[in-house]
Amino acid sequence: MACSLAPSADLPAKFRGNVLPWTSLRIAADWDAIFHDLRRTAATELRRAGVPEDVAMQITGHRTRSMFSRYNIVDLNDVSRALEQRETYLRERLAAEPSGPARRVQ
Repeated sequence: MACSLAPSADLPAKFRGNVLPWTSLRIAADWDAIFHDLRRTAATELRRAGVPEDVAMQITGHRTRSMFSRYNIVDLNDVSRALEQRETYLRERLAAEPSGPARRVQ
């Protein structure tokens, strides 16, 4: 189905006139998602994919880290994955060190 970004006569009367293109598209497509849902998803997925925050912020249009943090969702899986990565890092670091007196890992 092709959707025009311009408000059309097919829209209910209350949506005709000065309607933002995004709103027109949502109405025409009968879609409940809003722009910020997509922005939040993009911020979270970019971070999880390992994209540097500065690059992700440019893609999503966030000007400050505090706003990016509001859109970037961190859940229990993210925390668990981070702890697993730390554990892997420590094991590899200990395995690479020469044998000798026990040292504290920093």
